[in-house]
Amino acid sequence: MNNLEIYFNTQNSTLYINKISPEYYNQPKFQATFENICNLKHLDKFLEKAYNAKKEDIFEFEDSKGGGERFDKGVFKVKVELDIEVDGFYNFVWANVIFMRDVKMYFNATNTQETSIDLEKCTFKQYAEFKVSNSSEYEVEVNFKDNVFEEKFKLLWSEANKTNFDRTQFLGECKFSDYGIENKLQNISFKNCIFGEKDSDKSAEFKKCEFKQNVNFSNCKFHTDAYFNNATFKESADFHECEFEKVACFYDVTFEKTPNFSQVIFKGSLNLVNAKLDFDFKGLGETIQKECETTADTKSLAECANDFRDSFRLFKNALIKDNNLLDASNHHRIELYCKEIELDSKISNAQASVKELIDSCVLKFYRHTSDHHTDLLKIWHTLLILIGIFGILSGGVVIGFDYCCLKAWDWNAHTLIELYNTYIKHFVLAHTICALIINLLLFVLFVGLFLAMILNQVNEMIGKIFTILRLVSIALCCFVIIFAFAYLLRLCIPECMLIYCMIFIFIVVLLVMAIFAYCKGIIKGARNLFIGVSYFITIFILISSPKYLIPAIGIFTDKRVMFDPLSIAGGVYTILFGFILYSFIKTARKNSIVPH
Repeated sequence: MNNLEIYFNTQNSTLYINKISPEYYNQPKFQATFENICNLKHLDKFLEKAYNAKKEDIFEFEDSKGGGERFDKGVFKVKVELDIEVDGFYNFVWANVIFMRDVKMYFNATNTQETSIDLEKCTFKQYAEFKVSNSSEYEVEVNFKDNVFEEKFKLLWSEANKTNFDRTQFLGECKFSDYGIENKLQNISFKNCIFGEKDSDKSAEFKKCEFKQNVNFSNCKFHTDAYFNNATFKESADFHECEFEKVACFYDVTFEKTPNFSQVIFKGSLNLVNAKLDFDFKGLGETIQKECETTADTKSLAECANDFRDSFRLFKNALIKDNNLLDASNHHRIELYCKEIELDSKISNAQASVKELIDSCVLKFYRHTSDHHTDLLKIWHTLLILIGIFGILSGGVVIGFDYCCLKAWDWNAHTLIELYNTYIKHFVLAHTICALIINLLLFVLFVGLFLAMILNQVNEMIGKIFTILRLVSIALCCFVIIFAFAYLLRLCIPECMLIYCMIFIFIVVLLVMAIFAYCKGIIKGARNLFIGVSYFITIFILISSPKYLIPAIGIFTDKRVMFDPLSIAGGVYTILFGFILYSFIKTARKNSIVPH
């Protein structure tokens, strides 16, 4: 290496390093020209390392401390190895440099201020390997924008707070993780990057990478196989408008936040086996809202939700293509979440049609009852809740009528029912107005209790309409009005104590709903408690009179009079039971291994 020569082309300010001759080593003119082009603070050490290098064709520059290093428009025709310790305010800038041989650059930040490491518009002809360590408490920013890596690229380790690969071309093999080592990357961007050349047999690997913050792959083109096996995306992952020419493998990938795969093109096979994309409705809504607020385009919330829906539609179709129907149903569920958010946005902006309003209600119903036919236990508990409400209200009507109107009581359920059946026809014919009021209250109670129990939070149902104080005030006003009306009826109808009983239950339900809306934490416990009670009620009905589980069986043979409260309860129950039973069967089939 003693014949290593360095010379310059002063016309285009380009540095060529090929060989260095001893006669030029200590000449002031040489050093001045070198400093003018490179602005290299440690010139003596730089030249000494170059002159005394013992490894053939290897240029080493180690343990550089300080700042202001810059190469511009350089051509390295030898191997380059940098092992730099960053201390103090430091900006390392290499721009428009061509590396003809292998390159290894290791940076260790021990700085006391923010640091920037820039390698922009460079061309790497051979193997390129990088490592960025940060043992300080200050941020390190790395820029690899507009580079071209013609051969293998490897990022062994990166602790940079922000990394930018925008518009970079990885024409050879690309590897962002060392063997068996998790690479934890923060705020990394690959916008408009190109991975591989057409008809290339290379691959882009992001295996076991942990993307701790946002990652952006938007508008990338993968001409090679792309492997994200066992990768973890802690924050948002943006893949919108990407093109995957060959294999796109997301095996065992974990997305902790909702990814954006809208308008992605998968020309090859897509592997989503064991991919974890289990998002709830609330988290998905927050992600879409955040994306809508931060996007540069002036998109509405409905448009952003539609973009995310397109992402999961692509996943669903790819899984159906591979005959993976179980995982496809999960992505279809999230797709329906996005559709519901889209419709809610239109409704809130008064842009929805009647059909869209109905669609929104249907989506809400099936989300709360069966999670869109994906949660068998949830729909089973919903069915039990329905049976439990029917049993409680039916029993309340029978007991209330016998006790309040007939002044009769018996521990034998059969006796109570016979008394009710004997005298209810006379009561309805004699007091039709009372029967109408009772039926109206019974209908409101049935539907209100059912909605309260299937909703995860009661305030989701009523909070958008009333505040807690308004709800209580309305409940008290209703109580006063109905009490006054009932008191007037009592002057001519002694048997109207049944109305008082129904009014009391109605007020209690409203107050309980208000408490649930105020104390969000106890609603889940209340639902679980009611599910437990419903188990006992269902078992009791099964062992006593199973025909009451499906009142529709006797709808054409039942001799009950019109306006009979039990007929009203049975009618509401039958309609809801049909919806829930259909959903239960569909959910069971979707979760079955039996072919459809």
